[in-house]
Amino acid sequence: MKDLKTIVVGIDFSDSSGRALAEAARIANWNDAELVCLHVFEQKIMDDLGHYRGFNRDAVLDASMHRLEAFVAASIGTGHGLRPRISVGHPFKELVRVVEEVKADLLVMGSRGHQQEDPSKTGTIATRCVRMAPVDVLLVRRDQEEPFRRIVACIDFSENSIKAAREAVAIAVQDKSALDFVSIYESSILAAADIGGLGPALPPMDSTDVVRSLDKELEELAETFTKEMPGLHIACRVIERAGATRGLVDYLNDEGADLAVLGTRGRTGLKSLLLGTTAERLMHEAPCSALVVKPTDFHYNIH
Repeated sequence: MKDLKTIVVGIDFSDSSGRALAEAARIANWNDAELVCLHVFEQKIMDDLGHYRGFNRDAVLDASMHRLEAFVAASIGTGHGLRPRISVGHPFKELVRVVEEVKADLLVMGSRGHQQEDPSKTGTIATRCVRMAPVDVLLVRRDQEEPFRRIVACIDFSENSIKAAREAVAIAVQDKSALDFVSIYESSILAAADIGGLGPALPPMDSTDVVRSLDKELEELAETFTKEMPGLHIACRVIERAGATRGLVDYLNDEGADLAVLGTRGRTGLKSLLLGTTAERLMHEAPCSALVVKPTDFHYNIH
């Protein structure tokens, strides 16, 4: 990740947001970027408190700011370019509003929310930000230990997946991480056999030529980066699976990856990813942190 000027990190005081804060600070240090540490005080809670006698909105916000400053100091210390900030409203809308206001280049969040009932799933707010926030989104697992050790870039050869590959390379160089380029070949015939139990009734299939072609294309893509950075090694792997999400998640698990980097498609959100996989499903099932890279012309109207 290069040339970032402003990073917003969402903080809800959970362990996951603490790890997100640490990762956001590390990225900010690489880029000498400003780090906006944002806690959103929910409007509904503020409204409920307003029914109590002696309620003082300013006192509540002051207390929230002191808590935020203490959380930030305990997690990453204090320093130049660090801006704690309290906002009141709906968490998702306020995150996006502040991202747009400060012209942020990256939004960093914990992948699991503070009040989330199922700790194995990505939080609701994080999921909405992946789908609709106007900038790249980094979701950080609460067990993430810096730096990243193994990064997997998910390639479907679309323009934005190439952009995601570039981001993965930059992080791998910075962290001296192992880096894999992975492409999932999702055969429609294989998918039909898997879903409908038609395997024995289908004619024999030989996908060798298709896989070999994809593998060559993947190697050529990797070579464009390794030529620029002689010390960089990129392992390439084409995986043939009926389900792209399952194939990728299995690979992330098998290889012990701690960061998946993937691009999105479309001007109106994540319509498809990796030959038809939905990003939300991947976000829920990925065993590691994930950087979701948006297209340059990405736009989603949340108003």
